[in-house]
Amino acid sequence: MEKIRTIGHRIQVYHIYYRRSGLYKFMLGNLLKLIIVVGLLFTGLYLVQRYIFDLNEVLEEYLTDIPIWLSYLVFLVSESIVGLLPPDVFIVWSERTSNPILVLSGLALISYLAGYIAYQLGATIGKFRRLRNYLNRKYASHIISFNKWGGILIILAAIFPIPWGVICSIAGLMKFPQQRFLLFALTRFPRFYLYAIALYHII
Repeated sequence: MEKIRTIGHRIQVYHIYYRRSGLYKFMLGNLLKLIIVVGLLFTGLYLVQRYIFDLNEVLEEYLTDIPIWLSYLVFLVSESIVGLLPPDVFIVWSERTSNPILVLSGLALISYLAGYIAYQLGATIGKFRRLRNYLNRKYASHIISFNKWGGILIILAAIFPIPWGVICSIAGLMKFPQQRFLLFALTRFPRFYLYAIALYHII
């Protein structure tokens, strides 16, 4: 009974802290952003499919010939370093392969590994004062959020449209415990399957 009270008290303390530090507002803002992005994507694809051209034919023509290894390589670089290509593009591509679920699982694994690469990159950069100061200036808002919420921000970046590679690099830069990082980063996997459920049915 005492353990239950202790756990309940800790949950209450965390709840008060997260509410006062703005975590819930941050989560709500990113949830709204996600809804808007997905809504715009659905609307845009529907309008293109209905009034401009058959999107399925275009995707079949251009995506089916791309080698899987090349797509994986591009995705690895994008996720771990620059993050210019959204994972949704690769999720759409995975449906055009001979084994969509297997390829999708490969994308999820690559994204997880890319997060670890970004984490190690951040840890390495942290050893060089000038590079560390540059990142501190460039990603000041993300670093402030990380200082407030730590591992929660890793989970949110794994699920919401928050720059995954950047947050993972900051985790390494801030010397966030590696084992905890790898544990929290596992939430990256459900994102791919949940997004695929939506994207596979609109194209």
